[in-house]
Amino acid sequence: MNTLKAVSITTVLVLFLSFNISCTDGYSRIPEKFYTAEIIKAVKPDKNYTYWAFCKSPANGDTIIFSRGRRPHGLKLNPPLFGSLYKGCMPAWCFNYVVAITNGKTFYITNQQDFAKFLGHIDNLEEAVLLATATQNVGIDENNRKGGGYMVTDSGYNLHLMHYENCPESRQSILVKIDKDKGVIQKTQLDIYYKGKNCIVY
Repeated sequence: MNTLKAVSITTVLVLFLSFNISCTDGYSRIPEKFYTAEIIKAVKPDKNYTYWAFCKSPANGDTIIFSRGRRPHGLKLNPPLFGSLYKGCMPAWCFNYVVAITNGKTFYITNQQDFAKFLGHIDNLEEAVLLATATQNVGIDENNRKGGGYMVTDSGYNLHLMHYENCPESRQSILVKIDKDKGVIQKTQLDIYYKGKNCIVY
């Protein structure tokens, strides 16, 4: 009887471990803070700026989400009317941008390419996720590791992120490989892990 129990327990453990390994495939869930503005606090720009701020430009005025350094007296936010960095807010229009000051000059970063240069060397997972979501038309799925997972590699990070379609609603897993020095080095479409029949109308 004890032998049978031992065999049964061993079998259950083997099945559990096999299931766990196959489900995670070495990927961990992207932390919850990455879905909020907290992720910006980990950014270490490639240059030494006197002041920089990550901002949002909605239709009703500019908002500073996070800033570092001493804001110059009298600085007024005056970004271009349109930008392509994290654009959205349907049916209205909004986008994010970075205002940065160095050597007394003010710069506005409003597109994906300049934001990638602003990040420069990828110092941490937060920057890797920011680079991928800013430049590769992907987002983070809060509820599924296929669209919200990561793996640390010798040269950087492998990310499982989500490409979302709203009509009909679907979610596809996208593999984005990040090299700490080279940035995005690979983007691969994986399986569509969710298909809905409805259209999400904004």
